[in-house]
Amino acid sequence: MITSLIVCDTIRFNPTERCHHLGKLINETEVTTFPAILELHILARLSKSEVNQPYELELQFLDDKGKIRGLTEKKVVYNHRSAERVPGADINFIMKGLVVRGGNYQIRLYINGHASYDYPIHVVITDKKRSG
Repeated sequence: MITSLIVCDTIRFNPTERCHHLGKLINETEVTTFPAILELHILARLSKSEVNQPYELELQFLDDKGKIRGLTEKKVVYNHRSAERVPGADINFIMKGLVVRGGNYQIRLYINGHASYDYPIHVVITDKKRSG
């Protein structure tokens, strides 16, 4: 199975079109003060997954020392794709994470309790009064 994460400022699922609409991709974000709470919209993608196999997904937001600073509820997904398509599943999460200093953070995807994928986010502090 191949897994990946995409982190954006917004994600909206359109049930009529059966697709996700993604906002701006986030690799780095700015805050004006510490501590701060980030709200991250995350699309988890599973490709080449087993048909009719449940997968329990959870995300954790980790600081540079590996301390958990946020997590999502667990969600179960299945492959609902037709037989002629590559098996897989897409699901979106909204996660809140606590940032206490600037630097590198990780969003870690767990599938059935096992770490599967890490997505880095760099956090910087900015003075909006000077730059604005």
